[in-house]
Amino acid sequence: MAVQKKTIFAVLVLFLTNVSAAQDSVEHNSQTEHFAAGYTFFSAVPVLQPFLHTSSYGKVEGYYNAENGNYIQAQDAPRKSIYGFYSEGTSKIKKYLVNGSFSYAKLKLDSVGYTLKYDPNDPSPYYLYAGKKGNWDIIKYNLKGNLSRSFSGDKLFTGLGIDYYTHDGWRINDPRPEHFKYRMLLNGAVNYRFLPDHYIGIQGGFTRGFSETQVNYQNENYRNNIQAVDFVTHLEEAYGQQSVRDFIPALTTRTDGSQWAGSYNSHTRWGNISLLIAYQKKTSLFSEQASAAQTGVQDYTYGTFFEDNWSGTLFWEYQNPRSAWHAKFDYFNNYGYDFNETYAGNNYVYFRESAHIIAGYGHIKDGAVKYELDARGAVSYLFRATGSTGLRTACQFSTIGLSGAYYSKIQKAGLLKTKLLVNGYIPFSGEMKQPASQSTILSNVVYRDYYFFTSPSYLGSFYVTYSRKYRKLTPFIELLGSYQFANIKGGEIPAMELPGNNRSRIQLSLGCIL
Repeated sequence: MAVQKKTIFAVLVLFLTNVSAAQDSVEHNSQTEHFAAGYTFFSAVPVLQPFLHTSSYGKVEGYYNAENGNYIQAQDAPRKSIYGFYSEGTSKIKKYLVNGSFSYAKLKLDSVGYTLKYDPNDPSPYYLYAGKKGNWDIIKYNLKGNLSRSFSGDKLFTGLGIDYYTHDGWRINDPRPEHFKYRMLLNGAVNYRFLPDHYIGIQGGFTRGFSETQVNYQNENYRNNIQAVDFVTHLEEAYGQQSVRDFIPALTTRTDGSQWAGSYNSHTRWGNISLLIAYQKKTSLFSEQASAAQTGVQDYTYGTFFEDNWSGTLFWEYQNPRSAWHAKFDYFNNYGYDFNETYAGNNYVYFRESAHIIAGYGHIKDGAVKYELDARGAVSYLFRATGSTGLRTACQFSTIGLSGAYYSKIQKAGLLKTKLLVNGYIPFSGEMKQPASQSTILSNVVYRDYYFFTSPSYLGSFYVTYSRKYRKLTPFIELLGSYQFANIKGGEIPAMELPGNNRSRIQLSLGCIL
């Protein structure tokens, strides 16, 4: 791991040096929602990166984020604080276009229960847990980068991309796990211009991942003590199903996968149109490693989780001297199923499908965006089932939102951006088939989360950003605040407790556009 961390640091230093050395002054339009929508889409993967609209852009930012409230999923943290750093940028180095981002975050989480890792949205069925709540310290790094080069007068583009993520967390109460995880995606891409201003592209690559949870106790009396049930480590081996094997000290996951994508990009007088269709296949093996003292003993395998993920995105943008428009439609289809060694067959199924749409308009005056309006909506379906117990849950829900941003010039070099956003979460339907036998993981996690997904909620947010141009730099300060409230009502499902009805967040950022 030390070699990997040194490599990441070297790539990061090289990238930031090149970006910062190549930047010209960036006008305030780089702070708009229109710019962010296009930059985020085209900078994500190497098959799209050659169509970025800028070759000279950089941003660095440090922030503090605090969240509080019990309107959360059962395995999330009621109180959370994050110190973080983020940078992104694009630079043209001779014939090569380079873009990338780096993020670092240090999290402090309070009162997380029923999981000995922190990844509330992970669909995999196998993980260690204990009922006792505890506090976590977590450090995350994420490095992304793309490199492309044109040939034959921009008729052909080739590119490479990397996405490396690592996560290391410690819980500071018994039981005391350390959870380490890394994930790496490597992709290669080719784009070909088959007609003037019309390109097709293909991208392919592989995924590698590894995670490990090791559980220790400061008070060894808790380790295998059935009189202190909340402290005992259990294995979750399906949705809401506890394994018959208890007192497990460690769980290891190895992930291998591949991904493919195809793209189409065109430039017309009606705007730029891009289409990206992608497929990813992953296989994760969950096992308990034999200790060094167990000579000749093989790892014990609990099961394998298979995932097939499809996605499609259609993106359109258009700009003239008076207005800027963009729209994006996303479709996601995530299907997973396991092979459980105990049952010698499939025991768990996960399926999530969603469609999102967003449309934005910006009014331009004197060459700069004056105000922007966005509308968005989404529809999602979530299904999970465990065959051995008969547990099945299905939820269908939607989100709708509106936002507006206004830009005010302050003197000659200052800019004040004010943004307001309102969002609604609207459940359509919810269905649950309960198993015959009950357990603490059912009443504390599965049933509680059912009420979370089937209750309406409403979110209001504000953003205030002040920036001031200084020579070739644009320092900025940003304040973000949000408040979410939910209408939680109990029902026939016997949850141990219901989700809370509110959640608040505040974030302060200091940064600079290079």
